Amino acid sequence: LHTVRGELLEGSYGFVRINHFSETTAPDLERVVIDLRAQAGGRLEGLVLDLRNNPGGVLEAGVDVADAFLDRGV
Repeated sequence: LHTVRGELLEGSYGFVRINHFSETTAPDLERVVIDLRAQAGGRLEGLVLDLRNNPGGVLEAGVDVADAFLDRGV
């Protein structure tokens, strides 16, 4: 099961929903963001990351997702 889904919103903003964290979450997130950028013509104006009602899951997957948005540190 894919843990991440996304859609392009008005104004080239991406919306990404993470259902739970599993071993496939980080690659799923990367795939969704690449798809959203392509739909937006190469550049997103912003990204909404929806974690509501996410029960958690694999700690390393959560760290990998955070790492995708942080320049340094955990």
